Amino acid sequence: MRGHLATQHGGTNWYAVIDERDADGKRKRRWISLHTTSKRKAEQELAKILTQQAQGALPPAGKTTVADVISSFIESRKVAGRAPKTIISYQSLADTRLLPALGHIPATQLTPQQIERFYAAQLLSERQDHRKNASEHLSPTTVRRMHALLRGAFAHAMHQGTVVRNPADAVTPPRAAKREPVALSADAVAALQDAAEGHRLARLFHLATTTGMRESELLGLRWSDVDLEARRIFVRVQRQYLPGKGIVERDTKEHRGTRPIDLTEDEIALLAAQRAQVAEEGLRLGDAWRDHDLVFPSQVGTPINQRNLLRWFDNIAEAAGITGIRFHDLRHTAGTHLMAAGRGVIPPQHRLGHSRPSTTLDLYAHALPGHQAEAAEAVQATFREAAARRKANRQAKG
Repeated sequence: MRGHLATQHGGTNWYAVIDERDADGKRKRRWISLHTTSKRKAEQELAKILTQQAQGALPPAGKTTVADVISSFIESRKVAGRAPKTIISYQSLADTRLLPALGHIPATQLTPQQIERFYAAQLLSERQDHRKNASEHLSPTTVRRMHALLRGAFAHAMHQGTVVRNPADAVTPPRAAKREPVALSADAVAALQDAAEGHRLARLFHLATTTGMRESELLGLRWSDVDLEARRIFVRVQRQYLPGKGIVERDTKEHRGTRPIDLTEDEIALLAAQRAQVAEEGLRLGDAWRDHDLVFPSQVGTPINQRNLLRWFDNIAEAAGITGIRFHDLRHTAGTHLMAAGRGVIPPQHRLGHSRPSTTLDLYAHALPGHQAEAAEAVQATFREAAARRKANRQAKG
């Protein structure tokens, strides 16, 4: 097989120019962009292409677009069983951002420079924040999600033999500003509980703060998952609102499938009161009650929309005078106080459902007050004792 390197119109980007034959046996030349200005790297890429061509594995020149590549990848993720929420997120990013700007471009012609310009434009664009009813600039985190989708799509296309390289590999996405989770103090927890008093879901907010259960796990909790005699909750499912699909139920994130949570006396009393409240509401509505066996149902027994829960929580937090907190921070609050209780890493790991103790330590090691100083003091004591022994030995010999 024959091929060589070339640039176009005095540019600096290298192309592989290879000889092929069409269906009629006529010789033709095919130009493949190598997405690099380095001649050494271009030579390496040319060698790979010629090897693929010799093995019959070089994708044919065609009209496959970026839109085709992304669509094929999303379909493959559905087949692979990715969570519905993930699929909807992929499709939303594709439909609203990636496809309008890049979808028409032939997949083999998309360059890292085009991707970089696209990311820069996205950071200057605006999105609508529906919870705050205001527009704000697209965040670096969202652009990083686009990058992950685009890179994954082209990696899938390479595996399928549609393209020979991944242009997103040569692009560095913007660094995301890390939001540190918030752990409420005991006084702040008390203020939040006071503000929630009288609210129909006050017990849900309480359980979120003490058990560390996720919002979707609390909304999916069924009475069949609660065993007050055994003093345990069994976390088995999540309920989430998905645009276009409504409220759906799926298994939890836990690799074991079910996470048991041991209950305290206060939590047992809280759940007993919640059961009485739900039973009373069902009796009052009679035939209009739609029983789903939920611990925290809507006012007619149906699953609660997650968006409504978050809105109610925002209102309660505001009434408590607590700003800059999300519902998920209640889980972080539970983990922080569990770790600070000084019973080691295993109890919070099991209660929160982390698959590895290292995950719990990464998130909550800061909540071990004084342990670093205590450990350092113990080391220093060991050193002092060794030094004292050596000194005593020298004096004895001396």
